[in-house]
Amino acid sequence: MIKIAFQMMGGASWTFGPVYLKDLFNVLRRSDNERLKLFLLAPDGQESRDYAMSVSSDNNIFYNTRRYDSVKNRLERRFLSRDLMTEKLLIEEGVSVLFGPVIPYRYIKVATLSWIPDFQHVHLPDMFSDKEKTDRSKVFLRSAKNATRIVVLSNAVKDDFKSFAPEYVDKVRVFRPVSLVPPSIYDRDPGWITKKYDIPEKFFFLPNQFWKHKNHEIVFRAVRELSERRINVTVVCAGNIRDYRNPVHFDDLCRRLSEWKITDNVKIIGLVPKEDILTLIRQSICVINPSLFEGFGNTVEETRAVGKRLILSDIPPHHEQNPPKAFYFDAHDSGDLSEKMAVVWRESNPGPDLDLEKDAIRDLPGRVNAYLETFVSITKEALEEMEKK
Repeated sequence: MIKIAFQMMGGASWTFGPVYLKDLFNVLRRSDNERLKLFLLAPDGQESRDYAMSVSSDNNIFYNTRRYDSVKNRLERRFLSRDLMTEKLLIEEGVSVLFGPVIPYRYIKVATLSWIPDFQHVHLPDMFSDKEKTDRSKVFLRSAKNATRIVVLSNAVKDDFKSFAPEYVDKVRVFRPVSLVPPSIYDRDPGWITKKYDIPEKFFFLPNQFWKHKNHEIVFRAVRELSERRINVTVVCAGNIRDYRNPVHFDDLCRRLSEWKITDNVKIIGLVPKEDILTLIRQSICVINPSLFEGFGNTVEETRAVGKRLILSDIPPHHEQNPPKAFYFDAHDSGDLSEKMAVVWRESNPGPDLDLEKDAIRDLPGRVNAYLETFVSITKEALEEMEKK
């Protein structure tokens, strides 16, 4: 049996982290019980316990933060580049692999998998402070140096890594997420969701956080252009409304909705449970992801797994994901987007796309199994590498 510990990833301000980890845990639990045992590694405290519940972690290793920050441990980390306390804790639990976004120290008897989601700070530097850009680059480079293997979400991220740290590119392995869709979401007509959120029966769905690079503005501009052509569409937006890097961004968007007289066309429902996200996808006529940058489009994966058409910004990861029957548009051209939206609005009815859902349901087990086997393969490879040293 391989025992694997996972660091906490994301949280309230970046919801993809816990969603990713929960889906990964649920997939890995499908493995033969004799192969894998999963742990969450986190500082002791209520926040960590709440996080463990949110990602459905069954086994947890909570460490004492006072001991972690002791003078002895800080000196070992600084001068030896070793985290001996954590390594000892993992070994005592029989853990042989550590997975997480930050691997700042060398582990001798534990294989490490460094998870790097994207290089957004390289592609969109204006959206980060100088300190954030420097810190992200340092953390990525240090993790790449120390990790046994580096896990990325797409070939697009691997290409970016090759430019960023070519000396470590041989460590990189692509591990694309797969979203799990509970069969129960297909048990009833999704129309009930419109009453729960007080939204029209027919709508486009945009389930992205309101971060500036997610590019909601281009969709709102397209809605305005359609309104001026007397095509009154509805866009339902779900997601965190706060961008910690741009605190006024959401307020600016709301002001534009008012100025452009399209407040009735855009319905903002905030954060909603994943099960409701999947049901909203089913009820919508189409899902839109207008993002300027992604390492991997989780919205795209969830929509593909449910079985619904997408309108996507023309960026490499979206093409790499290649969902069926997708439209692509120039992420800076609201006219291009409005034309695609007009076609879909005219030709589509709300509710399930039975053909796409049939294909999605048929394909999901094979995709999930491939996802599981890829992770097991990367893990075994890292263990073999560690044992050679």
